[in-house]
Amino acid sequence: MNLYRNKVLSSLGVAFLASDKSQTASTANINLSQLLKCINGISEQTARAIEHYYRIVLETNGIGAEYVPTVTVVDSELLEMDMRMELARLLYTTFGVSRETTFGMVGVDLEDERVKREKEDSDGLNSIFVPYPTSYNTSGSADETTVGRPADSDDPDKQNYDETYNQTR
Repeated sequence: MNLYRNKVLSSLGVAFLASDKSQTASTANINLSQLLKCINGISEQTARAIEHYYRIVLETNGIGAEYVPTVTVVDSELLEMDMRMELARLLYTTFGVSRETTFGMVGVDLEDERVKREKEDSDGLNSIFVPYPTSYNTSGSADETTVGRPADSDDPDKQNYDETYNQTR
């Protein structure tokens, strides 16, 4: 029975490790990718079974097969959305891949997003929903054109350094 249990669980991606027969507890070693493949396979079979059931019900009631719904069970890879978002961020910011590729990684349609963004722009939403000023997007001074370190009358050496530094850039 233990052998059968271990075979079934290891085919699902879960293997129990016991280094010693006298050990009272065993640790589970989980192969996540194998487990997700198994879950996806089961969900595909479930979707086909549900579609087949609908086909039979519609057929017995004299309704055409074109009304059979397409059943899609959510892919278990959606459980890894954090990993997908991190990969999309890496591809876009580090490697500079296209927006289409980046959006595709997280399941967003580029064309649909483009139309939405153009509509927001034409409705003036970009000027309405401006981010609140923070230390990351503003200098904090009343005059937003001023950048850099504020003048410090107590230490003229800092001002001389700044002037020299800005001239050499």
